Amino acid sequence: MRSILRSWLFVPGDNEKMLGKSSGLGADALVFDLEDAVVESRKAIARQMVADHLQSLDRSASQLWVRINALDTPHALEDLAAVMASRPDGVFLPKAEHANDAETLAGHIAELEARHGIEAGSTPIML
Repeated sequence: MRSILRSWLFVPGDNEKMLGKSSGLGADALVFDLEDAVVESRKAIARQMVADHLQSLDRSASQLWVRINALDTPHALEDLAAVMASRPDGVFLPKAEHANDAETLAGHIAELEARHGIEAGSTPIML
């Protein structure tokens, strides 16, 4: 896996066709978007699709990240709970408004890493 990520491809988390094509496009990182790219009525479907997709992909070509919903929405923790067992390579946090938003997210991720047997602190956060 590349350590320098030059290209990031954002993919709507509820679009089966785009999810299927994304791994063959050569991006250094794929970011499965559960936030703005997904309408409210499809949030739950997108979570499951992304979790399943994370488990099915070969990780040797691209890092696999997930863009969750903002912490001030009811979706952020649901997003994390749905995808962390599938071990994303990182989590994007949109619309961070306070310096402690990253710390809050890190705490939630740490709990889920422990619950799913993931090495503590191995899931980076991008703001």
